[in-house]
Amino acid sequence: MTNSHARQFVFGTVPKPEIEHLVAEMKREAHLLNKSETIARYRAAGLDVEPDPFSLRVPEQLCRALRSRRPYSLIRIGDGEVSFLALGKDVQTPTLDRFALERTEMQFPDRFRVSEASMFRMQAEMRNAVETADAVGVVGLWRARKVSTETYLDHLVTSIYQDVRGTSGHWRAIRHLLHLGETGALAGKQICSAHIYFGLIKQLSQLFGAADRTLCITNRPDAVARLRKLHPAHDIGLIELNDTPLSLATLSEDPGFLRDVYARLPPDLSGQLVLIGAGPWAEPYCARVKERGGVAVDIGSGFDLLAGHISRPIHQRYFKLHDISLEGFLKGD
Repeated sequence: MTNSHARQFVFGTVPKPEIEHLVAEMKREAHLLNKSETIARYRAAGLDVEPDPFSLRVPEQLCRALRSRRPYSLIRIGDGEVSFLALGKDVQTPTLDRFALERTEMQFPDRFRVSEASMFRMQAEMRNAVETADAVGVVGLWRARKVSTETYLDHLVTSIYQDVRGTSGHWRAIRHLLHLGETGALAGKQICSAHIYFGLIKQLSQLFGAADRTLCITNRPDAVARLRKLHPAHDIGLIELNDTPLSLATLSEDPGFLRDVYARLPPDLSGQLVLIGAGPWAEPYCARVKERGGVAVDIGSGFDLLAGHISRPIHQRYFKLHDISLEGFLKGD
C-alpha cells in the first residue's frame, strides 16, 4: 500500500485534525524521545528507575519476593495497554481513542465487542493493574540501538500516517506513563523498561530456583514445553489461552474470557512464579495473581522467543545489532 493510500485509509477512519493534533504534540514535546531526558524526569519525580532490561536488580527483587512469599506484580505498559489508560484523557482525540482501543483488542484471539460500557470496564481493569503493581515497565527508557531524537521524531511523524494505532500508542505510552509518574500515580513503584523480558528470560533459572512452582499463562504451549525440557526438576504448570480468534459474529460486550482465566487460577499462589503472555490482558491477570499471593510477571512476547519465534521488530534489531542468533541468545551467548 502506498503512502497516499495509507493516508486515505487513516483519514477515513480517524479525522485528519486528530492526527495533526498528535503530530503537533510530538513535535512540541520531542524532548521526551530522548531517553536520558525521560529517565531523568522519572527520577526527579522520586521514582526508582532501572532502565537496563538486562540489569540483575529486577530479577533479584522477584527472587526476594518469591523466597519471602510476598505477593508481587510486574506489569508492562506499551502501545496496546496505553490505549485503555489514555481513553478520554485528551478531549481533542475522541475518535482516535476509540479507534486505538478497538484496534488493539481486536488483534488478540480473546476479544470483545467495543461499547461505552466495555471500554470503560477494561480501562478500570487496566488502572487497577497499574495501581496494584510493584514494578511497571514503560516505553522510552531503552532502545536496541542508538538513534537521534531528530531521526526518532521523523520516523514517528511519518509512520503515524501508515500505522495510526501503533504510532500513536508508542508516543502515548511514553508521554502518558511519564505523566502518571510525575503526578504521583506511580509512587512507590519501580520503573523499568517495557523490554525487561529480554533480561528476565536470561535469568529464568534463578527465578525458578526461588519459586516453589511456576505457572505459565500463554497460548504458546511450545514455549512451556521447552521450559519443562530445560528445567526438568522444576514444576511448571500451564493455563493455556485461546489461540483461535473469537468470531466477530458472536462477540459479546462482556470480556468474559477474563473471568474464565480468573476461575482457572489456583486460589493460593503463595511462593509461586506466574509468567504471563497475554497481550493487554496480561495486566489484569497480573493483578489477580498478586491478589492470590503469587509473583506475577508479564513477559509478553518473551514467550514467542522461548518458542523459537522472532515476532517483533525490536527482536530483529537487537539480535542484528549484537550479531547473535535467537538460539544463541536463549543459551546465554
